[in-house]
Amino acid sequence: MTMDRSQYNYEGFHGFESICDLEIRDNIVVFYEREDNKGTSVTNRIEYLAEKVCRDFFLNPNNITIFECYHEKEYSHVIFQKPLFRNPTWKRITTEDFKRNVITE
Repeated sequence: MTMDRSQYNYEGFHGFESICDLEIRDNIVVFYEREDNKGTSVTNRIEYLAEKVCRDFFLNPNNITIFECYHEKEYSHVIFQKPLFRNPTWKRITTEDFKRNVITE
């Protein structure tokens, strides 16, 4: 599946409406934090967002790789413990590595 970067709405903590941008390239999913997001951050809802994107776009949760991006220059690979999306850890990667190895336009 491929989806160009576009707005993605989600429920934040305590029911607050939250938004991010989402991009999907095959089994790569990238959540981009938006400056105008008044709700819960991507980082604080990453487990929920990972499950939601799999449901919404019929993605195999065992076969996706998830990244977060902040300020258009800070990228992290989000690594979860199995089963599914629990106990995330973040591994920072450079913008150059992300653009070269992850999202190729």
